[in-house]
Amino acid sequence: ISANTIPADPPTVTITPNHPTTFCEGDSVDLDAGPNYYAYLWSTGATTRTIRVKTTGDYWVHAYKVQAGYYATAQVHVTVNPLPKAPNIVPTGNKKFCQGGSVGFELGPLSTYTNVTYLWPLTGDVTPSIVTTIGGGHYLVVTDVNGCTAKSDTELVTVNPLPQPVITPVGPSSACYDVNVTLAATPGFSTYVWSNGTYGQTKLMTASGSYTVTATDINNCQG
Repeated sequence: ISANTIPADPPTVTITPNHPTTFCEGDSVDLDAGPNYYAYLWSTGATTRTIRVKTTGDYWVHAYKVQAGYYATAQVHVTVNPLPKAPNIVPTGNKKFCQGGSVGFELGPLSTYTNVTYLWPLTGDVTPSIVTTIGGGHYLVVTDVNGCTAKSDTELVTVNPLPQPVITPVGPSSACYDVNVTLAATPGFSTYVWSNGTYGQTKLMTASGSYTVTATDINNCQG
């Protein structure tokens, strides 16, 4: 075999990842063999300049400068760490309560961990269990030693406001002897209990004094 030319010198190639090659399950990394090559062949069978990798393994590329020429080889190892098991949280009380109340959340019996950190994003707590007075969606995030995270289901907490009844005299609040004074509380609540032991939204008062009313709404909250 004879020829009057020789192949071009063997090229060099470098694989450049777009972020660290060690990451958590569900993420990925793009491996770039660089521009200005005639052709590429990856260990995955791909023939593109870049590939996207989501699994652990050794990945190599053959990069050709010219057709039928020498190729350059580069290899990189990718490590994909598994996610921790998703935590299961359970409430320790009623998730619907009146303002001033609270509810607790703790890990379920099947959720046991070692070497993890905890975070309840809605409250900022970093313990495996909490007691909260805050309404909204509560969930727990666990993070393992590799920085991989798992999120629990979301538990919705409803905090009902307390009633704020207002007492208004129907007519004058002072009268002569043997003339009653009528007091009316804000309408719309379920029950009313006056400080003299009587009931009802409106009440005839026959004696001088200061009176209060306790109103209970449909959520059984009192004010």
